[in-house]
Amino acid sequence: MASTTDFELVPVNGRLKFTDATWDKALVHLLEFQPAKRVVLVGEPPSAIRVTAYGDGCVPEIAPAILARLSELAGVELRLVAPPGP
Repeated sequence: MASTTDFELVPVNGRLKFTDATWDKALVHLLEFQPAKRVVLVGEPPSAIRVTAYGDGCVPEIAPAILARLSELAGVELRLVAPPGP
C-alpha cells in the first residue's frame, strides 16, 4: 500500500475564487501532477483545499510551479499548511 501525506492549501489573504472550470483544472493539476489520492474543498464557502498526496508520509510538499498555477486558478495566492503532528 502506498504511503500518503495530508496537507491543506489555504489563501494567504482573501478567499478562494474558483469557478467550475478552474476547479476542474486545479483537480487535474493535483491528481495528476502532485500526484494526489484525494482532493476536496473545505468549508462553505470553501476556505481551503485539503489534499491527500502520495508520498513518504513525512513532510508535505508541493512543487513551486504547481503551487503558482493553483494560485492562479484560485484567484488568490495559496500557501501550504501541514496538519498538526501526532
